[in-house]
Amino acid sequence: MQPKKAAYESRSARLAFLDGFRGCAIVMVVATHAMAYAKLEDSTSSLLTFWVQAVAVPPFFLVDGFLFARHMESSTSFSYGDYAVRSARRLLLPWVCFSVLYVVFRAAFEYVSHPTHTLVLERTVGEVLAAVYYSSVSSQMYFLPALFIIRMLSGGARTLGLLQPSRLVMSWLAYVWVWQSLPFSAEQGDRIDPVLSAIWGMQYYLLGMVLSIHDKRIASRPLIGASIGLACLATVKILLPTWGVLAQYLYLGSLFSLFRGLGDRVSSLYAIGRFTMGVYLIHAPVILKLVSSAAPLVFDQSGMGRYLLITLVAVLVSAGIARLCARARWWRFLLGEEIRGDTEHAR
Repeated sequence: MQPKKAAYESRSARLAFLDGFRGCAIVMVVATHAMAYAKLEDSTSSLLTFWVQAVAVPPFFLVDGFLFARHMESSTSFSYGDYAVRSARRLLLPWVCFSVLYVVFRAAFEYVSHPTHTLVLERTVGEVLAAVYYSSVSSQMYFLPALFIIRMLSGGARTLGLLQPSRLVMSWLAYVWVWQSLPFSAEQGDRIDPVLSAIWGMQYYLLGMVLSIHDKRIASRPLIGASIGLACLATVKILLPTWGVLAQYLYLGSLFSLFRGLGDRVSSLYAIGRFTMGVYLIHAPVILKLVSSAAPLVFDQSGMGRYLLITLVAVLVSAGIARLCARARWWRFLLGEEIRGDTEHAR
């Protein structure tokens, strides 16, 4: 049994700055998916891709690694079985529930609109299950099983001695090098493999553990660290444009340090960050589709204005729905949260 005061992801252990950091990340997730609905020019999409995608999903792996390392440092005991059960409920249950929901929505869409390429209708059960597994029905769903796989692998961190600062940093750097050397990626066309996504996401999870181990140093001068990081990022983007990996890590580290210094002072992102799980699950494809269909009423031409409008409205609508539903028992069940007691809070 884990000590109650050190319970992983408990409300008492929540850190306000992480909500702001997650709030920023979920906006970037919606912005990433909105690009497909805004019909941006290729040049504009290419310009936006790094600044949006580099800090979209990776921060969620990072935050989970940060919280895990923080818990392991403060706790004298760790029950892998309890951790696995809670992780399955928190991640796999929403994955199953919302995947079924989006299959139903997709079937209704195909029945009404008769698209040339179907994912559900006139497909075998195996093909439908494959579409669910590869997130073809709803592109964001891969993250949940991927994070579950990472959590199951991270359970051996203490046994392997990875919580020692120097060993952890070396493990992270080695892992980044190995991943960059692999001849494949997690995303292949419109298919995203959760297992490969877990292998990809582990680098950010390990980074979160590194940041947790060194959090006291970061917290002592967070805004100075953020300023230095952003200056280095600008330098790399200008002078070394092909060094995308270094640029991404500078970007992630700078934002983390920035929110470490701001705490909960960015009230809007802090508020959204408390409901990131709900926003993540419901913003696509239905809400983005509805918002993008109404966007031409405001902007006749596709472009940056329409893109920003779609992103902003989709974020606000998704966050509003998630907040309204947050206290409903059925909603908390769908999100895999504790229904009895109050040991977890909407993420």
